[in-house]
Amino acid sequence: MRLQLDGTTLRADRPTIKSALDAARTAAQARGRVIVEARIDGHAMGDEELTAPDDRELPNASLEFVSADPGSLVRVTLLELAPMLEEARARQQAAAEFVGTGDLATAFESLSRAFEIWNGVQQAVANGSELLGLELDSVAVQLPSGPTTLAECVRTLAQGLGEIKRALSVQDLPGLSDALLYDMDVQTHAWDAALKALADRAAPPTSRS
Repeated sequence: MRLQLDGTTLRADRPTIKSALDAARTAAQARGRVIVEARIDGHAMGDEELTAPDDRELPNASLEFVSADPGSLVRVTLLELAPMLEEARARQQAAAEFVGTGDLATAFESLSRAFEIWNGVQQAVANGSELLGLELDSVAVQLPSGPTTLAECVRTLAQGLGEIKRALSVQDLPGLSDALLYDMDVQTHAWDAALKALADRAAPPTSRS
């Protein structure tokens, strides 16, 4: 089996994807890095293959792994997500308008996309803070209303999304409109600051603002 990490040849205990992945992760971790890309015989490996790697022997396979600095990876991911908050805000406002006109099917369609964005934000923050070894309450976030923490931002977002789900479940349309137009509008602005605060913590010390 041919095995490389960032262009450097490695040796695995056995010629299997599992052993190759273990060797690559160990080597990456020794350099303070994480695996971000994997290819077998030139083809990209999916999340399932990496989560439950095959342990069959493949002596003729060629595996290549690429690693990255976790801080840089988290920072790029968060800063790419930040502009999407404006789309979430627009989708929420559109959903509220459709609710007002009684077009619930279109409202739910618009709201579904907003939820996709918020789910992505929540997952990125959870994964990013874990990669960086940061507690959410240790990340300071400066809002127009005053200083807070990332942990508090997570809590208030969960409350806002929970209120939307409650309003939907009981068909509280006025409550749904208010939550979308006001509460979640505040959340989009707050989370722009929250994502940038965590991205700043992920940056190398010399490049932090």
